[in-house]
This record gives sequence, structure tokens and C-alpha cells, in this order.
Amino acid sequence: MSMYGYRGYTGIDEKCRQALTGETSTNISQIKNKQSNKSQNNNNDESDDEDENPLAQLCHWIEGDSLAPPCGSEIEAIHAMLEMANLKELDVLYDLGCGDGRVCLEAFAPPFGVRKCVGVDIEEDLIARFDELITEIPKEYFFLDSLPPVIKSGEKSTASTVSTTCHGDPVRVIQAVHADLRNVELDEATVICMYLLPEALAIIEDKLVMLLKANKGLRLLCNSWRLSSLEASDSVQVLNASIYLYTHESVHLSGRDS
Repeated sequence: MSMYGYRGYTGIDEKCRQALTGETSTNISQIKNKQSNKSQNNNNDESDDEDENPLAQLCHWIEGDSLAPPCGSEIEAIHAMLEMANLKELDVLYDLGCGDGRVCLEAFAPPFGVRKCVGVDIEEDLIARFDELITEIPKEYFFLDSLPPVIKSGEKSTASTVSTTCHGDPVRVIQAVHADLRNVELDEATVICMYLLPEALAIIEDKLVMLLKANKGLRLLCNSWRLSSLEASDSVQVLNASIYLYTHESVHLSGRDS
């Protein structure tokens, strides 16, 4: 598996298991330690992989069809993006150029808990990794009707195991889609996240503007590169990344109503 630029991310299984015990923010240090150990094991397992040669991986990416940078977003930037989107559980989040799925996974997990997340990428190995991280999520989490309240730092936890019944259709859905993002239907999306190169944004910008016109509740979020014809409704700087938010108001502010 060629995972150049995507090492170190280990998924959300610990967060989801924590939610099933009625907790969402206690024992954070313990979770971080588990994730660190898991990440180290993951790196060791891939020590003989071809991404030991990053130049070869970069050349593979340049010659491919990817419209996104050959690396994943920092988790701090992802969380800032999701907070800016003012996520609700009933949102439907799409990530275009999703890589290993980390934006969808972080949105799907507590404390955001979005019930439907769809990640789209053209790179087979990245979609395979996303699928692998999905399979690690406890089955019971998909049937969890509501998340437990967040326990703030210093507060006493009153956690208890959450009862779930794994029958019927799951309440929560997360999907890894191997496809060209230019051909994906986005009508059901209420939040669209993108970490795409400027030329990729230019290709789909008119489509995104049409979606903003049609859906007043839609939020578009761009990491690092902005939409050229729209004025952002909000922006924030996180680490070395700029996050831009576009809403129905952006269409009006930019004179693209017609």
C-alpha cells in the first residue's frame, strides 16, 4: 500500500468505544497513548512498504489522476474545519478527495457524531485504507441513537455502558467511495469538505456555486486553497493551513446570484 503522506493516522475506534461506555472526553490521555502505540505499530508494519521511498511515491502521485495533495490534513486543522461547519448530528457530510478518510472519520466520531459521512477518492490504496479504518469501528456504534454528553475537563464522569441493539438498519453510516469526484452527485450533502488543489477546485467550482444557490443550509469548507469566484463567509488560520467557509451568503456577496 502506497501511503506516502498519510502515515500516523489510526482512526476513531477508541473514541467510538468510549462513547459506548457513556463517555466522550474522559481518559483522553489513555486514548492518546493507545493511539500512539497503534500508530507506532502501523508504521512498523509498513516499514518495508514502497513509501519508504517518498520520491517514488511523489512521482506516482504526479503521474496519477489525483486532484488532491499527496498528504492528509493535520487533525487540528480537521477539527477547526468541522467546528467552523457548526455540525449537527443529522448533517450529511461529503469529503471530496478524502484520502484515508480522516475528515469523515473525525466527523463521524464523538464529539461531532455526524450520522452520515461519505468520502470520495480516486486512489484505490487510500480508499482501501479508509475501508480498513471503518471496519475497526465497533459495530454497536453504528446503532447508537444519541451520543453521551461531553464531560468537560475536571468534571466527574458518571459513565455507564450504553445499551444498543444491532438489529435493523444502522442509525449511522460512513462510506468510502472509489470514484472521480467530478462525477459524484452531491444533492444530499449539507456539508462538503475539500482539501483540493486550485486546478481541481476550478473544475468543480461552477457546480459548487449551483449547489449553494439551491441549498441555503449548505456549507462548503476548503482547506488551504479557496474558491476563486466566491467570497468566503468566514476563515481561520490553523497551524500552516487556512480554512475557508462558503455559504449561501457567499453567493450573494460575490454577485453570483443570477
